[in-house]
Amino acid sequence: ILLSKIVPNPTDTTWSQAYTTLNVYITVSIERAEGKTTIATVGKDILEKLQREFFAFDDKSLENIKTAVGNVTKSIEEETTYSIIVGAIVKDILYLVLASTGEVALKRDGNVGVIAKGEKGELIGFSGRLRHDDIIVLQTGDFSEKISFPTLSEYLTEENILTISENITPLV
Repeated sequence: ILLSKIVPNPTDTTWSQAYTTLNVYITVSIERAEGKTTIATVGKDILEKLQREFFAFDDKSLENIKTAVGNVTKSIEEETTYSIIVGAIVKDILYLVLASTGEVALKRDGNVGVIAKGEKGELIGFSGRLRHDDIIVLQTGDFSEKISFPTLSEYLTEENILTISENITPLV
């Protein structure tokens, strides 16, 4: 599995992270007004909780992943806007859970399409079989707002993952 991450610089009110280990892929983006705790601390806490919840289940089924993400989102303070996507590959199946906004795009056989789209405040799960040369793009809500689907599709005409991410990075 080839992997590339694009993460914007944090600000006083926004924080994002792309995390991967084994066959688990997590994107988190949060925003809130300045508070007692720094936004980076809040973000890192959310990411840590996601890891703990995810790895607590031996069976990485779609329902268990959805439960893990739901447990974390329940603990996020109301004034924090979030976009979380968790992807897990089990054998040749990709499980996706989107918490709030965000999209997942797939390039397969030269065609690009959105295969999963989150909704603000909702927890949605999807799954599907992967193929060898698939390119998957996990997009937080902010990412998908900044880079429209037609623009993303243009960049996905390239075959090399590193080149794709290098070309997209300046847009973020």
